[in-house]
Amino acid sequence: MGHTTVIARQQLHLTAGGFGGLLGAFGAGAVIGGTALRRIRQHLSRDGLVIYATIVFAATTIGLGYVSTLLSAYLLMAAGGSAWVALMAELNVAAQLAVPRWVQGRALAIYQIVLQGGLAIMSVGWGALAEKIGIPWTMYAAGAALLLSTAANLRWKIKQADQLELDQVPIPIPEIKQHLHDDAGPVLIAIEYLIKPATAPEFEAVMQRIRVMRRRDGATFWALFCDAAQPERYIEYWIVDTWMEHLRQHLRVTQADHDLLKSARSFHIGEKPPVTSHQLAASGGVR
Repeated sequence: MGHTTVIARQQLHLTAGGFGGLLGAFGAGAVIGGTALRRIRQHLSRDGLVIYATIVFAATTIGLGYVSTLLSAYLLMAAGGSAWVALMAELNVAAQLAVPRWVQGRALAIYQIVLQGGLAIMSVGWGALAEKIGIPWTMYAAGAALLLSTAANLRWKIKQADQLELDQVPIPIPEIKQHLHDDAGPVLIAIEYLIKPATAPEFEAVMQRIRVMRRRDGATFWALFCDAAQPERYIEYWIVDTWMEHLRQHLRVTQADHDLLKSARSFHIGEKPPVTSHQLAASGGVR
């Protein structure tokens, strides 16, 4: 709200009470926008609502650079408040829907750090620009930047978060005869596949997607090897720090991950399922 303070002082010549009125109008707009959000969603998709709210907020930003009357400023601030709450609501929901449940807390933390950090950094940037070209032109530039940002929606759709299959589908825990400490490790997991050479490129493409999944779920190392003496033999290796971390990997499998693993296994031509082995570092805590 730093720009609002400057506009209140220099353009509208308001006292502290007048500035408080502007903030009150912004808050009132946020309340109105929040209560009307459910009805608006009946007519607009998530992406449509984000674009609409961005355009309204851009118009508010541009208008505040031009405004000269208190009533107009109040109306603009109210419109900006309603757009702000709609944007934050949709982006917050999308940030939660875009990740599995087990990692939602960390994902939201990163989202908030990026959001708040971006606000802090760009506040300095826009302030420096205002010193050079003046407040009105800076507000126009900020509004134009917001309008240009809607182009990102052509590439990254908010609605895609609703389509992700992130329901957890835990896979069976490996049966180990020896007792392992939870902190035993590092643990090397290997899965051996037999693949027709003709389908190797397609299999390797699927395994690269699995690499992302393994690293996301805690693997510190991942690699796919092909046997030089037996080209149809592929072995997937990955390492996790502890045995407990590997057990957690079994619980973190989502429906999309399950489908991906099933796709990889569809390339296997052996009579028996792919062989999985678990190898522990020599001092890993077997007892």
